[in-house]
Amino acid sequence: MSDRGRGGSRRPAAKGLLSWAVPLTPIVLHVVRPGARADELLAALEGHLGRKVQPPDELGHVRILLEEPLGPAWQHVYDGLGAAGDDWQEHLELNPLPG
Repeated sequence: MSDRGRGGSRRPAAKGLLSWAVPLTPIVLHVVRPGARADELLAALEGHLGRKVQPPDELGHVRILLEEPLGPAWQHVYDGLGAAGDDWQEHLELNPLPG
């Protein structure tokens, strides 16, 4: 069974459902200086992203899953951290964009 996808191209449907390819990109932050300010920065990032951000795990990693390609997802998080405050890199670490 198939159906028309975006741009009129035919895409096979899985088990009778039309499937749209939505990239899911994991972004990982590392809390390098836990405390109230790191919590404030993460709360501001939640507001910027418009969604809940999971609390850090036992290693201080915060995993964020965004429905966009890697470049735009990374930039979205980076911009949100920058909007949260100039001191974000003192408390959180965002890996550089690969490539």
